Amino acid sequence: FDQIDLNSDGSIDRHELEALMRERIYASCPPSVWALTPDQLLEKLGATGPRVTREEFVAAVERMADTLDRRVWPLATSQFFSALMFAFSQPLMPLLVKELGISMAQFGGTVAVMPLIRVGLAMPATYAANT
Repeated sequence: FDQIDLNSDGSIDRHELEALMRERIYASCPPSVWALTPDQLLEKLGATGPRVTREEFVAAVERMADTLDRRVWPLATSQFFSALMFAFSQPLMPLLVKELGISMAQFGGTVAVMPLIRVGLAMPATYAANT
């Protein structure tokens, strides 16, 4: 809070939020692509007027920290199944090599494909998270 409150008056106004966004959050982006405007951020922080007090700021940050973004679930599910695939397949690989009679090069190729499958599954999960 103290780093954002540039004039040290105990509250954060729109101009201080804009400076924060311009210099720290979206330093390399033009304002036209910002996810929020300073006014929207002020509202999201629970300001009751043109400024947000320390108490309002702390309450808003605690509220946001306690909220789990719903977009986490598709990504977490993708990661879970990717790890599950790895956990099941790796111990079985030597048996697969022996049973199928494949070479170590073919075995290496099979193992190399697994990260590609993971990337392939991450893309639909990312799309699902953003819709």
